[in-house]
Amino acid sequence: MAINDTNGTNGTNEHANGHTNGTEIDLRKLVLDLQTTVRHLQSELAKVQDSQAIVALLNRYTALHDEACYDLSKRQQWENLFAVDGVAIYPYGKHEGRKGMGSWAFGGVSYFEQCQLLSSNFDVTYASEERQEAFVRTNCIAQWMKKREVFSEHFDEGGFYNWTLKKEDGVWRIAKVHLTITWTTGEDPTGVGPKDDSRKLNHETTISSIHPGRPEQPLLNENVSKIQTPTSFEDKVTYLYEEKRITDLLNDYAYRLDAFKTRSDNLEESWQQLFTHDCQVTYPFGTHYRREGLGKWAFEAESRFHRMQHLSSNFKIFLEGEGKAKGRSSLIAVCGIDAHDIGKTFSEGGYYYWDFRQVDGEWKIERLLLDVVWTHGDSLGLNDLVKDGSKGVS
Repeated sequence: MAINDTNGTNGTNEHANGHTNGTEIDLRKLVLDLQTTVRHLQSELAKVQDSQAIVALLNRYTALHDEACYDLSKRQQWENLFAVDGVAIYPYGKHEGRKGMGSWAFGGVSYFEQCQLLSSNFDVTYASEERQEAFVRTNCIAQWMKKREVFSEHFDEGGFYNWTLKKEDGVWRIAKVHLTITWTTGEDPTGVGPKDDSRKLNHETTISSIHPGRPEQPLLNENVSKIQTPTSFEDKVTYLYEEKRITDLLNDYAYRLDAFKTRSDNLEESWQQLFTHDCQVTYPFGTHYRREGLGKWAFEAESRFHRMQHLSSNFKIFLEGEGKAKGRSSLIAVCGIDAHDIGKTFSEGGYYYWDFRQVDGEWKIERLLLDVVWTHGDSLGLNDLVKDGSKGVS
């Protein structure tokens, strides 16, 4: 009996030891999995933080730019946003080196007392995985007022900033900025636009609805998902990351739409790949169903213009969970209607309403509705309502 008891005890101990070893292995695996998850979240959070720091830098540039016209202390703060060897290329010249950048930049436009600079569509890419250097493209509109108190007398211009940014001691700074102007209106003392008064735009603005009897503006889903109001660290990182991915998608949408007039590669195909295969796209001139043929349909409509600039801002993204999201953004579009005179333009503004869906882990545009609420100038027939503007299969 004693021998049997001993054997039974040994068997029990062996079973207990085996169970303990198995538990230890499970715990080690759990710890390793948690460490991997934390490292991944830290990496994604660092990317988001870099992107936010870059956008904050360029927003700071814009905000200080407006005040630096008349405030010397703001001018110095604006200058300090540049790297020591920073370069600025504007329509009226080039300056190398941070020292004296402010005096040079604002001395060239000293005949104006006030400026309002708007920047949007931040398209950020990094030179490497280390993210020590970044390349950014932004749209801009600047309104220059001769007298601060006279709102009706101003010169307007719009175009693109191309930025090279670099980290100095962990802080993002401007290494190079290159401003390209694509359109102007009003008296042009900078010399980048038309000189002949007869070539200026008629400034009578037409306020019109492009959609008589247009559908009601779609409301964003008010059913708030868990990810829309994140509480845990993981949910907060996920929210920031997915919101950034959708914003990048919208910036890419605008950039490819504008760039098809200036690039030789096939942007029609790459632009329409931003959409789901069963998408629905509604512009003032009609509706297109499905991705097939979408690029050709949209780009043919825009081909009447010689250059375009789509500025999107005020992005509001609602993550609904399960790979779906909705969004709303504001739009101002300026289109060149003359091959050589950048002072001849058509412009319009309104709102985009978006539905998004993840396909193979990537966000795509599922539905798009553009609601135009104002226009200015001759659209060359773009927004003439067509009897049958729908294309594709519903």
